[in-house]
Amino acid sequence: MSDEVRESFEQNVENHPSVGHIVEVTRHDTERLYSLDWNVKRDVFFQGIIDLEGQLLSATGTPNTWEFEIRFLTHDALSVAATVKLLV
Repeated sequence: MSDEVRESFEQNVENHPSVGHIVEVTRHDTERLYSLDWNVKRDVFFQGIIDLEGQLLSATGTPNTWEFEIRFLTHDALSVAATVKLLV
């Protein structure tokens, strides 16, 4: 990732209304790991996970997409998440 793309990503994340702070934790070659202070009460997606008692196990992002690994306590909670398009 070029410095220009990285800086743009970091700025866009920092400017998101749900993000309080972003910190680069580590880097390896062209990959970076970030830590975010995220106000989930201002984010419908994450608030939905909390409301359904889900656990966010991992999140991986690219410039175009995000992939989340989420575990729910019951299949019914997973079905609700899919029904309300929390999970697409």
